[in-house]
This record gives sequence, C-alpha cells and structure tokens, in this order.
Amino acid sequence: MKIIVHGYDYAIPSFKKRFSLKNVCQYPLNKLIDTGKWLARPLSIKGITDPETQRKIVKFMIFEFNEMLKTVADEFDNVYHLDCRSIAPNHDDWFDELHLKPHNFRKVAGVYSKLINGEIPKQNTIRVVD
Repeated sequence: MKIIVHGYDYAIPSFKKRFSLKNVCQYPLNKLIDTGKWLARPLSIKGITDPETQRKIVKFMIFEFNEMLKTVADEFDNVYHLDCRSIAPNHDDWFDELHLKPHNFRKVAGVYSKLINGEIPKQNTIRVVD
C-alpha cells in the first residue's frame, strides 16, 4: 500500500482581499464564512505585523514541515512525499491565505494520480512543479 503525504507551498500571509473574474464567488464566499484569516491575523495578534517578517516565519514553518515529511518518506519504502513548494509563488495563485486556487490543486491531483497509477519512477519525494 502506498502512503502519500504532501506539504504546503509557501503560503502568503495577507489581509488583502482576493477577487477574480474566473472565480467571482471567491470574495463573497470568503466574506460570508469569514475565511482566509489563518496567518496574518494570528501573527498580528502576537505583535508580528511586518508583512515581510510574517512571510519569512510562514516560509520557515512550511519548510520545516516539508523537511519532516521528507524524512518520514525516506524511512519507509511505501511512503511518498509530494513536495508542493513553489507551485503558487504569487498572491493571485491562492484562493485565500492557505488554500490554492483550483488550477494549482489540479497540478497536485495530477501528481497524486500519476503516483497511484505507477507512472512516476520510484522516489520518496516528488516535486509537484517538476
């Protein structure tokens, strides 16, 4: 049995509202259910208000999380780590602070599918952007 884990990309803490003509329901949906406030708000509450410092902290946390997943994948033959870092480098690549837009989720899903179907040579860490 294959066990597949994946890490996040480097999320971008921001209070900036997102709107896209491709996804006109994005802003009203985020507003209605009060989503998209998982990173910038808690960091600001802790007194970390500089956007660059916030981004560096989140990048460090995501980096360490992915490295931990890679270590686990390296220890077991049936564990695979999908490394999603760098698939969404821009603010507009994100639905909100923490969730990718559908076109980026499709990239991740495509790698899941190829891995499950044996279309990717044996390796413990697979970079989604490759």
